[in-house]
Amino acid sequence: MPRPLRSLASTPRAVLVLPAALWIALSGCGAETNAGEQHQAGGVAGGRGTERSETPVVVERLERGAVRDEVVASATVDARRSVQVFPKLANLPITEVFVDEGERVERGSPLMQLYDTDLKLAARVADTAKSEAAKTVETRKLVLEEDERRVLRAERQANKAKSDLARLTELVNEGLVTKQEADDAQLTADTAADDLALANFASRGAQLQLELAEIARERAELDWEQSNTNLEEALVTAPLTGIVARRECDVGELSNLSTPAFTVVDIEELVLNLRMPQDTLAVLARGQHVDVRAVTHTGKHFEGEVRIVNQVLDEATGAVPVIVDLQPAEGLVPGLFCEARVVTAERQDALLVSKRAVLYEDDQPVIFVVDVIDAAGDEGQDEQEPVDDAADAGATQADGAVIAADGAEEDDGTATADALEAGPALSVDRFRARKVLFVAGVSTPTQIEILTDLEGRPLSTDLRVVVVGQENLKDGDLIKIVEDAF
Repeated sequence: MPRPLRSLASTPRAVLVLPAALWIALSGCGAETNAGEQHQAGGVAGGRGTERSETPVVVERLERGAVRDEVVASATVDARRSVQVFPKLANLPITEVFVDEGERVERGSPLMQLYDTDLKLAARVADTAKSEAAKTVETRKLVLEEDERRVLRAERQANKAKSDLARLTELVNEGLVTKQEADDAQLTADTAADDLALANFASRGAQLQLELAEIARERAELDWEQSNTNLEEALVTAPLTGIVARRECDVGELSNLSTPAFTVVDIEELVLNLRMPQDTLAVLARGQHVDVRAVTHTGKHFEGEVRIVNQVLDEATGAVPVIVDLQPAEGLVPGLFCEARVVTAERQDALLVSKRAVLYEDDQPVIFVVDVIDAAGDEGQDEQEPVDDAADAGATQADGAVIAADGAEEDDGTATADALEAGPALSVDRFRARKVLFVAGVSTPTQIEILTDLEGRPLSTDLRVVVVGQENLKDGDLIKIVEDAF
C-alpha cells in the first residue's frame, strides 16, 4: 500500500509559533547547513545533493487482454471463377455487340452476334436433307417387308414341291406313275428351291438398303444438328453470371478462335491465393478465420476463411499454397491488393505492455519497471503512487524536518529550539528503475505480449513500466514519476 506522506498540515495542534528573530536565526543556520551539504555533494541544485538526481518519467501499468497468433501474407484478390469467352466460329463478321466492360451479365445473356445468314440457309438445307433421309428409310422398310413376303411364299412353294416329289417317288416304286412324272416333280422341286434362294437374296439386299438408308438418315440428322448448333453459336452468350471485365471485339471485325472476345468474372465468389512460409504448415488448417485489410484503402477490412491448405509445397518458392474464401462486401473487388492475417490461435488473458515502453538491446526486448525505495532504504516491488511535488518542495525547504509538538508550549505561545530538534523526519518513498529483459509473444498495433522474463518467470500485472523517459535510463537509476510527458 502507498505510504502516506506527512506534511505540516498533519502535525499535532501543539505547534509553537516562533518569534521572527528565532525564525531568522534558524533560517540562517539552515542556509549555512544546506550550503555545506551542497558543497560536499558537488553543488547539486536543490539543497539535497545526489538525492535530487532522479530522472523524471511517465509510467503505465501492465494490462491483460486478448491476443491472437497470426500468420501474415499479402496477395491480390482473385475471382474464384473467371472465364474467357472465345467465339466458336471463325472468320465470321461481328454484326452486333450487346455489352461493354463493367456491365453485369446473367448466364446465357447475349454478348455479341455473328453474321448468320448463310448459317440459316445451311440449317434449312440440313432440315430438308434430314426429312428426305427419313422418307428413304420408310421406303426401304416397305421394300424389305415386300421381299420378306416373297421369301415366305417361295418357302411354301418349295415345301409343296418337295412333298410332291416324295409322294411321286413312292408311286414310281409301286409302278403307279411313270418315270417321266417323277422327273417333272423333281424339276418343280428344284425350281421352287431356287426361287426361295432368290427371295432370300432379295430380302437380304433390302435389309442392307434399309441399313444404308438409316445411316444416311443419321448423317442427315447430324448435319442438321451441326447447322443448328452453328446458327446458335453465332450468338455468343455469357457462360456465367458476373461482370464483363474485358471486351476485345467490335462490330465489323472477324471472329478469331484464338483471341478471347470477352472476360467474365464472378465477383460473388472471391478468393485470396496466399503463399505462406514453410514453418507455418503445422499451424494452418481449413476453416481458420482470416482478417483481410486493403493495403491501398485505409480502413477497408474484410473477412475470410481458409478453404484449402495445400500439403504440396510450391516447387519454385517452397511456400505453402493457401486459398482463402472471402465474404462478399462493399469495396471488395478482383485486383484489390490486400494483407491477410490468418488467425492460428487466440489467448484471452495475455499480459500486455505498451510498445512505447519497449526498448531493444541486440534485438532483445527490454522494459524498465518501477521499484520502490522507502525511507528506511528498503526496496520493494512497485506499489507506490507518484510523489506529490508540492509536498516534496515543502520537505526540501524544511530540510526534511517537521515541526512537531512533542515539547511544552511556552507562555508566549512560541516553540523552543528543543521542540524543533525533537520533530520527527518526513518519510517519503522514492523510486528506482529496474531493467527487465523479457520473452515477447504476439505483437498488436499498440502492445506487445510478455510471456516471461529471460529466466522463464512470469511477470506480475501490478508492475508499472516506464513509457516516457526510459531512453537514457540504466538499471538502478533513481526516477521521479510525473503525470505528463515532459
